[in-house]
Amino acid sequence: MIEGQALKDKVLHWVQECRRGRPEDVGYAISAGAPDPTIMSLCFAVLIAELYDGIPDDHLQERWRQALISVQDAETGLFIDPLLFPDDLKFESPGMDYLIHQTTYFALNALDALAARPLHPLRFADPYCDPAYLEEWLEGLDWSNPWRESNWVMFIAASLYVKWQWEDSHAAWAALHRLLDWLDTHQDPETGFWGVGQGASLLHAMAGAYHFLPFYFCLGRSPHYPERMIESTLSLQQPDGLFNPEGGGDACLDGDAIGILALCSLITSHKTAQVESALEHAFYGVFDNQSEEGGFCRARLRPLPRKTWKRRMAETLGLDRLLHRPYQVPRQIEKYEGWNRMSYDIRQPDLWSTWFRSHSLALISARFPRRIIDGIEWRFRRLPSLGWFDRDTIMYICRTG
Repeated sequence: MIEGQALKDKVLHWVQECRRGRPEDVGYAISAGAPDPTIMSLCFAVLIAELYDGIPDDHLQERWRQALISVQDAETGLFIDPLLFPDDLKFESPGMDYLIHQTTYFALNALDALAARPLHPLRFADPYCDPAYLEEWLEGLDWSNPWRESNWVMFIAASLYVKWQWEDSHAAWAALHRLLDWLDTHQDPETGFWGVGQGASLLHAMAGAYHFLPFYFCLGRSPHYPERMIESTLSLQQPDGLFNPEGGGDACLDGDAIGILALCSLITSHKTAQVESALEHAFYGVFDNQSEEGGFCRARLRPLPRKTWKRRMAETLGLDRLLHRPYQVPRQIEKYEGWNRMSYDIRQPDLWSTWFRSHSLALISARFPRRIIDGIEWRFRRLPSLGWFDRDTIMYICRTG
């Protein structure tokens, strides 16, 4: 049994290593080694604190709220990081518009965690309330890449949900149901996923499918083909318990797969024993990605690249010891969504991976209480988003059909 309080203390202590600026500042960088504070990194810090039931005193909460509210655009309602510029994005980045909507998505969740609301209406989401516009937009997405495009759907759906809940918009509620209706008619009955018929790999289709599930449950609907989703996801699990075929796992892929298994297994008894075994195996795979410092890594145990022939020869002859040049693990740098200001080493802890991997641990331990970890009270997201879990809601839908 893992001691939950020790895990909580270690994680929350490491998060402060990412804090930037003066003691009174509330900026956070993506990792302890990254120089630049970003709004998304602040959001991850807030969501980590919420998950571990560690939201700080009222004074710091208010400064967090103000830091988030201050970047909302009054005209559109979007949250725009003042450090985000096109020149800072790599060629493979999904682009400025994507990153602005992603920042908005996480800012709304962080504000909700802080019991706060945006100052301005989310006017950018208004066009999606028009049925023709919404359908044309959904049809125009590149469903051969459902891992990425499902994020777009998630960003817009979350904004519509906020408009419904916080702005009392019936049009937004209707748009959400139209969106789920569209997903229902385009879901692959063989795999339970989306995009497979357009050429997507099963792995990427799995990663996209999880992003839709919280919206189904929070709107009182049960997703179709949960048995197929479970079977497809189980088929992707690797010997290390995680879901990256390269080995060593991946914070995103692992979290998405765990989410599908944990949520879908509450609405069907299909392959119950296999799901329980898979989730327990995954728990320890995720836990192995915690660093000595306390944060979690995207892929701490990713297999290392093959050493050069010169290095292999030097080690064979003992020259590395003679010349005092021991082998150093090469850094493998990722740039979050291709943004240079959010660079991190996949084998070192970062805030995104710390939040999403912690959520994976929380989800498994909440799915099977007091079996693996004890002494911790998890606080899941209330909005239908990454980080959401509500057993009572899921079970009610299961009972009522």
